Amino acid sequence: MVQYEEKTLKLRICTIIPPCPLEANDGSDRCWTFACTDHSDDVKGVVQSCAIKFKNSEIAEKFKLEYEKYQKKNQEANDNVGKETTAEPEKEGKKEEVAPKEEAKKEEAKKEEEKKETA
Repeated sequence: MVQYEEKTLKLRICTIIPPCPLEANDGSDRCWTFACTDHSDDVKGVVQSCAIKFKNSEIAEKFKLEYEKYQKKNQEANDNVGKETTAEPEKEGKKEEVAPKEEAKKEEAKKEEEKKETA
C-alpha cells in the first residue's frame, strides 16, 4: 500500500497490507487506524500506527473492503510459500519426461518427410 499526500505528493506510507485489522478512529465512520511497518523513509522500515481519514464514509467503507480483500490475499500467499517450493521439483521432473517424447515425435516426423522427399 502506497499513500502520497494529496497536494505535495510526498510519500507518506509505503507498506505491505499488514495482518492487523482496521479500527475506527474514535468512533468515526470515515477514519481508520492500523499498525504497520512503514518503508517510506527507511528501507528497513519502522513499525508505527497509521490513520487514514477519508472525505466521506462511503469512500472509507470501500477502502476497508479493499484492505480486507488484500489482507486475505497476502495471508493466502504467506500460507502457500512453503507449499510452492516443495511442488516445483515434481513439476520439473514431469516436464523432463514429456520433453523426450515430444522430441521423438519430431524426429519421426522429420524421417517421414525425408522419405517423402526421396521417393
